[in-house]
Amino acid sequence: MNSNMIWLFYGPLVALLILVIGGIRRVYFSPLSKFPGSKWAALTLWSEFYWSYIKVGQYLWRIQEMHEKYG
Repeated sequence: MNSNMIWLFYGPLVALLILVIGGIRRVYFSPLSKFPGSKWAALTLWSEFYWSYIKVGQYLWRIQEMHEKYG
């Protein structure tokens, strides 16, 4: 097995491992992880994307709801 074939197999696994470790770090070990709020919103920007672009401009109101819920 040559080095190109090894990277074709292990490359995606390494990339996935990096993403998982980064997500765990962001949710549990980041200085911002101590703030209350949704773990999903802390993990990704998909929540902001959804409320800004799919729900067209509702992110501002979602932030207000989160402030009421989490303080």
